[in-house]
Amino acid sequence: MPRILYLVETTGHGGTETVIVQLIRGLRGSEFQPVLGVVGEGWLAQAAREAGAEVVLLDRRSRYDGWDLTAVLRLAALIRRQDIDVVHSFLFHMNVLGTLAARLTRRPCIASLRSVHYDFATWYRRWAWRLVGRCASRITAVSQQARDTLCRHTSIAAERVTVIPNGVNTDRFLPGPRRGLLQLVGVPTDAFVVGTVGRLDPVKGHRYLLEAAAEVVKVHPECHFVLVGHGVPAAVQETAWQAARLGLDGRVHVLGAREDVPELLREMDVFVLPSVSEGMSNALLEAMATGLPVVATKAGGSPEVVERGKSGLLVPRCDSRGLSMAIACLIEDPTLRDRLAEAARERVCVGRGLPLMIKRYLALYALIPDTSRGNGIRKGPVSHDVGCSRGADRHQGVVSHEPSEAARDRRQRP
Repeated sequence: MPRILYLVETTGHGGTETVIVQLIRGLRGSEFQPVLGVVGEGWLAQAAREAGAEVVLLDRRSRYDGWDLTAVLRLAALIRRQDIDVVHSFLFHMNVLGTLAARLTRRPCIASLRSVHYDFATWYRRWAWRLVGRCASRITAVSQQARDTLCRHTSIAAERVTVIPNGVNTDRFLPGPRRGLLQLVGVPTDAFVVGTVGRLDPVKGHRYLLEAAAEVVKVHPECHFVLVGHGVPAAVQETAWQAARLGLDGRVHVLGAREDVPELLREMDVFVLPSVSEGMSNALLEAMATGLPVVATKAGGSPEVVERGKSGLLVPRCDSRGLSMAIACLIEDPTLRDRLAEAARERVCVGRGLPLMIKRYLALYALIPDTSRGNGIRKGPVSHDVGCSRGADRHQGVVSHEPSEAARDRRQRP
């Protein structure tokens, strides 16, 4: 049974880590056996074990989140010791270190481009991605925009980059009744709730959402804003200070990291993704699957998911005025909210479901050529858009129209 080693330089609960756990679960019953190489214990290691992966803690004598090239030798030793057949790396530093280690051991390697904001910010990062392009058997990107950015900055041929968008579990994220969870954190029962989910980081654009909130509440005082996501204490404090400066005390609720995100999404009336930069937002997909009308910035792969005016509203990046106008539009037009909410769930159920994402990765694994071991992994060309055709999207499965009940519930709200 071919063994796939997943490598990542983080340990917490974020979008990339969620995708890794989804992939590990998706390998159940397949011809592949997952192994996770992780720098320490944490949410990811525990979730990976529960999903069925063998978890290996990396040798801490080397650093895996920087330029410590001794890590390459330690990873190469791990690959040999664990009898690994394919290496699949995530995030910038592990893409560099993992592909070099795979090259040393003559194992095929897949590098993954998840975000473009940091990966091409400096000349040496762009140079490092060129090196990854020379060493990796294949590169995956979460959106067409990410692939185009990679190719533009590195001259890597587009044919070597496979676009596999994130997928969402539409059985877990789905419309449902409200349970009053937000009342426990001070949101009034009759409030109109605008929410977002994402770590407190400047790249996520919370400052623009708060600036928009200050304008919205002048006209719609019933509106409250809920921010879900982890952040270092300094980021949490800065968010609180900005809300206070804008006169939003009592109207902005910072909840921190939560495990009940599906339930919290059902408490919202509108979801906003104000990001400055994105790869492919899991939070956006989850909100759409929940049957929420969404407002998103034109960052990363968001315009590839949100059809403007059909399954959501799109605004320019870093545009608090545009955000405030879009939010106000949805507050004032319940019919538009209903239509966008239903179309949003249909959109992700048809083309962004989790089973389709797993199917695409399995197809890629099966076609990665084995350069050294003759272990049964099939050789052959890999299409740059494997599994991403519209035909494949149409065969994802039956679309649920459950948003209708949630839409009726929202129509009764202010």
